[in-house]
Amino acid sequence: MKKFVLFVLCITVIANLYSQGNSSFYYYKGNKIMLNESEDSCLVYFDNGLITQNMITQKYNVLRPILLDSSKADTLSAYIVTYDGDISAIKNNPEVWNIEPIVNGMPVSNVFYIQLKSYDDTCLLFNLSTIHGTSVVGALSECDRWYKIAVNNATAVNALEACNIFWESGLFADVSPGFIPELCFDNVTQNNRT
Repeated sequence: MKKFVLFVLCITVIANLYSQGNSSFYYYKGNKIMLNESEDSCLVYFDNGLITQNMITQKYNVLRPILLDSSKADTLSAYIVTYDGDISAIKNNPEVWNIEPIVNGMPVSNVFYIQLKSYDDTCLLFNLSTIHGTSVVGALSECDRWYKIAVNNATAVNALEACNIFWESGLFADVSPGFIPELCFDNVTQNNRT
């Protein structure tokens, strides 16, 4: 039975990867919500061990920094960056840890959230996460059966696409992408003024 479930998961994964294309969307309460993805800006996570803040602002067209939670702040920094034409010019740099889209004017973080149908589905979550190169960060203590999932530099898709793949598997009760609210920009901008 486990082999059959794994086989079905693999088929779902492959079908979802090819069906996603370049259209941006997410699922809200089971309904597909279309999004407008920016064609000239993105959220870039940089590896602080490979590049300094001064080098980032010299090498990239930075619009604004994004405030990261304290667990990432020592190793990563994040900026909204603009680009001309092809984003692969940014992706191919060794200091770039991850790139996420800007949709409807809002950046998408490198995390998303999954709600299990039951606690017995934890193995399914870890299996699907392994297949897609994502990491299960952990359970959210304040939310019943919700887990935080992260993409990284080894993940083939961005967090929004991964979130959609998990939902489309049919294995989970709900999903939620990690949209970054405007509040995070204002805090960073305000802190940089002082």
